[in-house]
Amino acid sequence: MNVKVKNDNVVGNKNDSVVVEYNYKNDNGIININGNLVGNDCGIKYNDVNLKRIGSKAWIRFEEYMKSKTIGEFLKLGGLKADLRYDLNKGFFKFWDNKNNCELKFLK
Repeated sequence: MNVKVKNDNVVGNKNDSVVVEYNYKNDNGIININGNLVGNDCGIKYNDVNLKRIGSKAWIRFEEYMKSKTIGEFLKLGGLKADLRYDLNKGFFKFWDNKNNCELKFLK
């Protein structure tokens, strides 16, 4: 499955945009996060601060999965799909191009 994303910071000045196409292997499935179809190898970058209620189950999970670099790592570290949706809506993480070290924005 191919997913096209807009990458704003690959090369050139800050106003340049590059469309990058990722081919996700379906061995571990594709998941839908707020209308974005992503695979386990999709990069993510979490904020360094845990803003969830201290001591809650979500806070404890966040402490583990905030270190993850991909969706697959996130799931292995105990994150739930519901956590991904909630965290994306709250701006706790961004989809990230780990190869080019910049944010990914999904094309609608």
